[in-house]
Amino acid sequence: MHLTLGEQDPKDISALFEELDVLTRDAFIAEKKNIDAYLAKKFQISEEELMPRHYEDRFFQEAPKIYPIDLNSYYHGKDVVELAKKYYTSIGFSIDSILTRSDLYEKEGKSQHAYCLHDKLGDVRILANIKDNGYWMNTQLHEL
Repeated sequence: MHLTLGEQDPKDISALFEELDVLTRDAFIAEKKNIDAYLAKKFQISEEELMPRHYEDRFFQEAPKIYPIDLNSYYHGKDVVELAKKYYTSIGFSIDSILTRSDLYEKEGKSQHAYCLHDKLGDVRILANIKDNGYWMNTQLHEL
């Protein structure tokens, strides 16, 4: 009902997710095998013995960190807000009004949590404490 009220056809949404599943299934299965092999070795158990608690994110929304990649190095000295803006612009979304109303950088006494607020009139804004690192790039993309 919510999709229909939002002028989206549930059949279209289901078809999109089916298509995404078909396009990513083989890559996901291959990478999941790499993750399971890494974790089984780390915990000195067989892959069959792996349980949700062995994964860093029990809901498997983020993959365990099994590769030695420092994402911070990609963002050091970069404007995280501008990078996020370029990304969203490239896929057809204007986020200027959100960024204008948002409180994005650290200051004394400010909450350390990041979140997005909106009202029924379309006023959307973000509270964050952005720094030039991978964590805050991910957070900014998420909140936007």
